[in-house]
Amino acid sequence: MAIRIICLFVLAGMVAMASIPLSGCAGYLTQGQDYYLTRSFTIPSVITQCFIANGSGNGTITLNGMGYTVTGSAKGQRVLYVYNQPFTIKNIVINNQYGQINGDNPVLEFWNTNGTGVHVENITTNYSSEIKMYNCSNSAIINSHLVGQVLVTTTSLANPPVMPINNTITGNTIRMDPTKGEASSVVTIATNLSNISYNEIDGAWDMSVVPCDQQGHCIATDNGIEIMVGHYNLISHNTIHNVFCTPIEWTGEFHSNTITYNTLTNYNRTAIGGWWNSSIKDNEIAYNTAVATAGAYDPNPRFLLTFANP
Repeated sequence: MAIRIICLFVLAGMVAMASIPLSGCAGYLTQGQDYYLTRSFTIPSVITQCFIANGSGNGTITLNGMGYTVTGSAKGQRVLYVYNQPFTIKNIVINNQYGQINGDNPVLEFWNTNGTGVHVENITTNYSSEIKMYNCSNSAIINSHLVGQVLVTTTSLANPPVMPINNTITGNTIRMDPTKGEASSVVTIATNLSNISYNEIDGAWDMSVVPCDQQGHCIATDNGIEIMVGHYNLISHNTIHNVFCTPIEWTGEFHSNTITYNTLTNYNRTAIGGWWNSSIKDNEIAYNTAVATAGAYDPNPRFLLTFANP
């Protein structure tokens, strides 16, 4: 009996040591280690990256926010920066009023996380912010509540260039702040075999006159989902509303994609469309529901259109 008690004690100790508590920013995290937050905190203004993972691509790191809030205190701060390291972040609230879209200030930034990829789950952002994934495959952003933009992209910094594949963006609610500048809610650049489904995307366009400059750049939410070169992707069962231009838009090569069962309302140009110089082949576009709103941007909105740059 004594031997059994000692064995149980050792095992319990091992379990307790497997996950490390954190009460604030910790800098570099260890490969294969689990961490969890023990309280809400504000990032000191002198820190630009609260948590960092820079690894060899092995041993997934998990950061569980336990529902606590991390608040930014200065422009340019990242809650998490990950390079070449499988990573899971979940159950965390991010308040960063200095976050940006269409800028170089994402609150979560991931690079080259192939293999088992990155898993982002149950994240809440309360200010307009950006989540960026560069050259990431086999990754997921799921069941999160976001104000701002999700960008999944390749970059010329990769040598050879990387085509992201097998990424999942599903079950999220995403709301844009149109005062932060023209942007799309979900942007993927050069992606294959990815799944963007069951998201609710609100562009927050109020049908007012859209302020645009002479080049056509407008301060409002442009698109819901934008694919810049993509093959064999599934875009399905999304609800997208309140965008002044096009809920689902593509540019460049757009081959063998499936766009089905999406509900698109209160848009002012076209429900589903791509630019005139796109290469479009073998796509299925079916069973979508669209209700346009005539407005100042376009008094005659349409359903499906390949359109030219004005």
